[in-house]
Formats: sequence, C-alpha cells, structure tokens
Amino acid sequence: MDIVAIDESLKTYALGYTVAGEWLEYTVNVPTAGIYQLTLNIASGSETSSLQFLVNDQAITDTIKIPKTDSTWNVYQEIDAGKVNLAAGEQILKMQITGSFVNVDWFEFSSSKAEKDSSAKDSTTAIFRRGNVTKTGTVQLMKSQKFYDLKGRRKSSKSIR
Repeated sequence: MDIVAIDESLKTYALGYTVAGEWLEYTVNVPTAGIYQLTLNIASGSETSSLQFLVNDQAITDTIKIPKTDSTWNVYQEIDAGKVNLAAGEQILKMQITGSFVNVDWFEFSSSKAEKDSSAKDSTTAIFRRGNVTKTGTVQLMKSQKFYDLKGRRKSSKSIR
C-alpha cells in the first residue's frame, strides 16, 4: 500500500498499490447506533479489485467488488456499497483489501436523520472522508490510522487532528 497523488496542485491523495491481505484500522466512536450508508470513492484498472469492512474484527459488509473505472487507475468513481448497522461506542473499524489493485480516495459512512425520524428534515451526517473527521460527524475518528504489511506487521501510523 502506498499513497498516490490524485491532483498534485490541489494536494489530494489516495491509497494506491493495494494488495489483497493489506488493511487499515481506524479507532472510531459511534455515539448513536443505527443504519449507515457506506459510500466509496475509488479507482481501479482491474476487474478483480475488492474490499471489505469489519468492526472489531467482525464483518459488517460482504466483499465489495470494485468495478473497473479506467485502465489507468486515475478515474475515480463514487460507489454505493450499501447499508451497514453500527453499534454505539468506541470500536476498531478495519478496511481490508480482498482483491488487489484498488485506489481508495475516501470512504464515508453517513446517516439521514429523516431515516430515523420521519418528522425530521432531511439532514445527512457524514462520518469521515480520507480519514479526516467532519466537525458535524456522528462518528468521530479518534486516535490514528495504522498501516500494516501482508504479514500483519505495523508499518506506520498517521496521527489525526
């Protein structure tokens, strides 16, 4: 796994050169249990790319097959990955690469207050993108991102502000 530039002038980057078996972990705090929409912004030049999300080492998604977006890995596309049920409290969220060669710009868990309360105005709450917490997020990224190699050895971590 490595960092790849999406747009150098805008200083935007994604995870790239991913290989099946690699993963990233995030410590998250989910203050409200509920159903969340999972959206990915990804690029792949392969037809065999996939990933899966786990919370506390329990799968919360099936394997998500990533469509080929372009042969260059430079064309990013938002993918609706379905809905997931998240319990309240501090948890370890893991993004597991299950099929090599997907670039991940961001992933987002979001909920609509209208989905929980039919009398509420439609208001979407995002958790995070590119590992950055949104100030209005329902789920807060708390500690750090951790990067591991294929043998499970911790390679580095990135502090989150």
